Amino acid sequence: ERRDDPSDIGDTSPESEMVDPFKPDNLQPVLPHPHPAKIAERLKTLSMKWAEEEQLMGNNIFYWNILSNEEMKAIASQAPITKEEISELGILGDKKLEEYGARIVKAIKLYVEKEDLERQLSRRPAKRRRTASEPPIIEIDDDDEDYDQGVDYSRIDLDAIAKQARN
Repeated sequence: ERRDDPSDIGDTSPESEMVDPFKPDNLQPVLPHPHPAKIAERLKTLSMKWAEEEQLMGNNIFYWNILSNEEMKAIASQAPITKEEISELGILGDKKLEEYGARIVKAIKLYVEKEDLERQLSRRPAKRRRTASEPPIIEIDDDDEDYDQGVDYSRIDLDAIAKQARN
């Protein structure tokens, strides 16, 4: 079911089922509530317009092919206002960065300026890039609900997974 309501930032896209254990799912928002949600709404509206443009050109592209809901939420939570900042997040691939990166950060920057949030962004901590020698951080919730679904996280060898990821 396709939803065209830009205020719906729920996980309705096919990509929402894919999980990358090496990307943080719970990024701490750099702006206070409700700004990340409003930025995500803007990103969804823009993605829908870009997809509509692609469809008018005969391409079978939907908004979630441009930005998945998870990508929108992650980008909105970090509010990148330069191409370098959005690239450093590691959320978008090179092709998406090239095609949409400048437009995404422009929309975010305009929102930040309109809402007078520059001071809050200037206080965000500097990003520390992970080096190749550092093991990836894997966050796993180990609650009963997950075990009921047949996953026993206590039997996963995290050291072996981290070693394999480094190779």
